Amino acid sequence: MTTKKTKSLDFKITAAMLEKAGYRSSSARHKGEYCTALYQKTVRGGPGDYPGDTKKLYFINFYLWDFTRAPAMGPTGHKSVSVECRMYTEKASFDLDYFVERNDTISKIEKFYADAYVRMGCVPDKHNN
Repeated sequence: MTTKKTKSLDFKITAAMLEKAGYRSSSARHKGEYCTALYQKTVRGGPGDYPGDTKKLYFINFYLWDFTRAPAMGPTGHKSVSVECRMYTEKASFDLDYFVERNDTISKIEKFYADAYVRMGCVPDKHNN
């Protein structure tokens, strides 16, 4: 019996690139054993509570996954990247997930969230300002 091999998913987003873009490493244990890393960045804007301060608008969370270690996936296991962000309006909070494709870049994803913040009428994070 032959085993079907799948092409490796070569994402253009790496831990080194996230660090260079200002993301900080944090614990990813809450996501399970196949999540190998969490990188977070605070996006700030608008006037803060004291001179020179800005308000926290939202966090962007990049998760790095390694399913090559998953026994159930066998030789088809792969590595991947996922992104999430919690945003706020006057009446609600919500998570906005981004499904990363091979050719996506950090700047493209950051622009997606910046555009979403404006288009959805979001407000700064009510809990961390």
